[in-house]
Amino acid sequence: DILIAEDNPVNRMLLHSFLNDIANVEAVNDGEDAVLACREKHYQIILLDWQMPKLGGLDAAKRIRQESSLNIATPI
Repeated sequence: DILIAEDNPVNRMLLHSFLNDIANVEAVNDGEDAVLACREKHYQIILLDWQMPKLGGLDAAKRIRQESSLNIATPI
C-alpha cells in the first residue's frame, strides 16, 4: 500500500492514477491526516507534498517517525 498526502486535488488524482496499477493507493489531503493514517496502518511507501496546509511534508515525516511504530522504517 502507498500513502499519498497532497493538498492539490489534480495532483492527488494524477498520482493516484499513475500508482494505482502497481499498488493500493490511499490519498489524504494534508500532513495531519497522513500522520493519523500512519498510526492505523503500515504502508510500503509514503509520498508527502512539501507544502500543505496544517502540517507540511517535512514536519509530517518527523511526526510519522516519532509517533508511528507501524511506519518507523517506511521510506518517505
